[in-house]
Amino acid sequence: MVAFDLDGTLLDSRKKIRSEVKIALNELQRTGVMLTLITGRSFAATLPFIEELDIMTPVGVVHGSFVRDKQGLEIAKRVIPKPGVRDALDIAEKSGCIPFIVGSDHDGELIICEEHKGHPVVETVLHAESDQVLFDEIRFIKCEDIDLASFGVYLVGMKDSVTEALTLCDSLPVQLFKSGLYPIHATGVSEEFENQSAVAMLSPVGADKAFALREIADCLGVGMETVAAFGDWHNDIPMLEAAGSAILMGNAPKGLYQKINHPNLLRTGPNDGSGIIEALRKLGVY
Repeated sequence: MVAFDLDGTLLDSRKKIRSEVKIALNELQRTGVMLTLITGRSFAATLPFIEELDIMTPVGVVHGSFVRDKQGLEIAKRVIPKPGVRDALDIAEKSGCIPFIVGSDHDGELIICEEHKGHPVVETVLHAESDQVLFDEIRFIKCEDIDLASFGVYLVGMKDSVTEALTLCDSLPVQLFKSGLYPIHATGVSEEFENQSAVAMLSPVGADKAFALREIADCLGVGMETVAAFGDWHNDIPMLEAAGSAILMGNAPKGLYQKINHPNLLRTGPNDGSGIIEALRKLGVY
């Protein structure tokens, strides 16, 4: 089985699957190699690529928190419970970050506090979202009225504010989510915003891309040692480390290669070039 991240990996900078890659993946499936996708996108935003490649296996979405197939069969699901989401909102307010909540009740829904409508961070994220279409629906709700479980919460702000938010997360007496610091990187975002800002990604306990990959492999009866995984970003590290073969795209940020602990880590070309084809040939599957 071969598993792909989407943005920055399987998709080129135009958010398309390159024609030669599509031909190669169709040939792989014809010869019996299974394909799956494991992405930070919602299922709704992933479905067009599932259909384009005619993928019948389950896929992992929202950074691995949710595993399902296109027929609607849920394989695995991890969420931040309602009290955890309220904790995240409190931390956002104390640290001066803007929270973005990925709802778990309706797939593909991004929820933003109504009070933050028009905020520069919100406008920047909405502009980036219009370019990438990672979510199916965006809703504004009064912060005090938000009462839901979540596949994940993003706290976005200046780097100092995000660092403070992570400190507050670590000080919680009961950990209802796990937290990680990530740089800002999105289409349509200015270099100044990327340099000055960061994001704390709050995820369900036990959920990451490795969790999704293992659930999919187990569902299909595939040994993890036979799985090849392709990725390009920080959130792909767990998936790459869990797979039998790990392929890091040439467009990955500087220093990411050194962070990955894998005996068979392969560095290939970028997503806008022949990186995927080169790696598939080196793996001997194409």
